[in-house]
Order: sequence, then C-alpha cells, then structure tokens
Amino acid sequence: MLRSVFEVDPRCTLRPAAAMLVAGLALTSCADSVTSPSDVMGGVWTLQSMQVAGEDPFVPAEPDRFTVEFAADGQIAVVADCNQCGGRYTVEDGTLTVTDLACTLVACATPEGEQFAALIDGTSSLESEGSSGLEIESPEGTLALTR
Repeated sequence: MLRSVFEVDPRCTLRPAAAMLVAGLALTSCADSVTSPSDVMGGVWTLQSMQVAGEDPFVPAEPDRFTVEFAADGQIAVVADCNQCGGRYTVEDGTLTVTDLACTLVACATPEGEQFAALIDGTSSLESEGSSGLEIESPEGTLALTR
C-alpha cells in the first residue's frame, strides 16, 4: 500500500526513551570544547602532527621529543625537540592561554621545536577527541596531540 509522505509507519517509530538515548549517544561521540584545566591535566600529551600555516604538515619521527604537560597548579611543561619550556596556562570555555613561556636556547638541527613552542604560546582554541586526543589551533597553525 502506498502511503502519504505525512503518514508514519508505526513499525518505523522509536519510542521516546530510545530516541533520547540515541540523541544522547550522538552528542557524546563528537569533538568537544575543552572547558576547564581538568580536561587537559592527567598525563603527557604527545605530538602526532603539526600544521604550520603555509607549510607542509609535520609528523615527528620521535613524538616524545614534542610533548606538553598541564599541571594542576597552572604550570605548563613543554618539550620542544631539543629544548625544554615552562610557563603558565589557563583554560576557559575552549580557549587555552599560555603566558610567560620560556625555553632553553639549545640550537636544534631543525625548526620544528621552535614552531611547536610558538603554536603553544599565546591564545588558541582547544578541542578534545575523547579522553586521548587534543587539538590546539590558532591562526598560525594546528597541533594534534594524544596521550
């Protein structure tokens, strides 16, 4: 039997509770804004890829040479290739602000460490991909990190 586009086949309807469950699962599986420091604390974030504006993407051969750690006291520790950096950070409503970032001045063989630190320093947006993925994005570029 042909049905009108306005008729609903009762076999194809979801019960209200099931519909709410499906909608809730859909919302929790998407990328989320990071809203507080507790969303990024709890381990070392390791670089998976870096995209500096106007340059080819960089995927580190040794990801442990490019890390970020957020401490509960507002301190940030960064390993930027052959340099160590430290400073202060805040996280509020999807925005990361890093201030007073100071790094050692070892002359690394490549520019990626300096670029990595520069993308972390200042103000950028944060998005989480579950509990193990983090993206830091600014007009200068994007960092994809995991822990």
